[in-house]
Amino acid sequence: MTTQQRLEQLLDAVVVDAVGARVGEVVQILLDNISGRPTWVRVAARTLRPRLILITVPLAGAALEAGELRVPHPRALLKAAPRPAAEEWLSPQDERTLIAHYGISPADDDLAAAPAPPPA
Repeated sequence: MTTQQRLEQLLDAVVVDAVGARVGEVVQILLDNISGRPTWVRVAARTLRPRLILITVPLAGAALEAGELRVPHPRALLKAAPRPAAEEWLSPQDERTLIAHYGISPADDDLAAAPAPPPA
């Protein structure tokens, strides 16, 4: 499967947390400035008060299978994540803040290392 096909599958995937609870849908993929690999996604999620929020979620440790992106974090941690001001990219400071929030290493691999889903 090509990288382009993988990115297309990622866009609009339903995001579920570590226990399978639905969080929202992927609406944006953020690429690393140096490697060009996908490292973060923006997820549109609804709150209890019907409003839409954008959550920045790391792809480190995530698995994409059958239109579902399973991330290794609880929904409460995802919804409590800092919300960077810029919508198109992450500043180095924003990325450091998010890395600290999620407790991941900046060297953690991303979704590109996850196995491809089986052919339909």
